[in-house]
Amino acid sequence: MSDVSFDEIVDKAVSAGTTAAVGRKIEKTQVNKIISIFDSVSDAVKGVVLTMSFIMRQSSDRELIDRETARVLIGHLSDFLDKYREDKTELRRVVREYLGLFKWFYEAASGKRVSRRCNSFKEFVEAFLSSR
Repeated sequence: MSDVSFDEIVDKAVSAGTTAAVGRKIEKTQVNKIISIFDSVSDAVKGVVLTMSFIMRQSSDRELIDRETARVLIGHLSDFLDKYREDKTELRRVVREYLGLFKWFYEAASGKRVSRRCNSFKEFVEAFLSSR
């Protein structure tokens, strides 16, 4: 099993955060609920499954999370789950780090500070610095 690097976690979080901010169809409360759902259970695998289920529910008919943001989040969480299913301590660390960074990048990109989706931290910094 190859480890997910910090740079990979950051880049995935940038992608998810800017997708959410540009889509503008996710409330800050939903971002906080996503983190709360994961943190609400001690078993990391169960936490990821519940978090993914919540995201899918909120993006269905309820439309509290836009479909593209949901797809990005589900894809990333699924990748982490596949990679670390057998190492729950590492799964918890990686997902917690990812979700925290996702929230920060979402908040930093919101309010038209970043007007496009970014796929790397470097790209995000450039977009942030060039915004007005």
